[in-house]
Amino acid sequence: MTDNKKRVDKQVIANLASGDLEKMATAIDYIRENGNCLYVPEVIEVLHLAKTNEERKLLVEFLNDLKFQDSAQYIVDAILNERYLNELELLVSSCWQSRLNFSTFLPVFMDLVLKADYLVAFDAFSVVENAMMYLPPEQRELHVSKLKSGLVEADSEKKLLITELINVISQLPASMDEDSYLESN
Repeated sequence: MTDNKKRVDKQVIANLASGDLEKMATAIDYIRENGNCLYVPEVIEVLHLAKTNEERKLLVEFLNDLKFQDSAQYIVDAILNERYLNELELLVSSCWQSRLNFSTFLPVFMDLVLKADYLVAFDAFSVVENAMMYLPPEQRELHVSKLKSGLVEADSEKKLLITELINVISQLPASMDEDSYLESN
């Protein structure tokens, strides 16, 4: 895509941030049909500023349904940004619900499994589980080692979650494509 086409329309952003659900829905529809990953940070910022549950629901549904693979970087950037701490669970959840490939960001999600509160860790678990199919067995083993190291400091609830993730990763076939992964789940 040329730089000319990879832009955001200021009117779409204004509608998105308007607080008027009808205008917001129209903006979301436009982004779905004509947009690109550059709208994702704008959607996340509007989510952060959203005043009603209806606004949040509309924006989260969009994030959960992302199809632009380049969006993954913007979501991870927001996850790492303390400004969006109140949206952390929603953002991490959108990562596994969108089914984008987050395998290049596994260290972020591994840290969330190990260090975040249980609900965020549970969503990060799902992201890690989905991303493992993209990794060769030797890289999976590195992640298993990191998880085993993190067991020492985990509380009892998180130990169960971490142990289960270790088991899931360890039981994956040596060679796996997306179709065989989906069949195994």
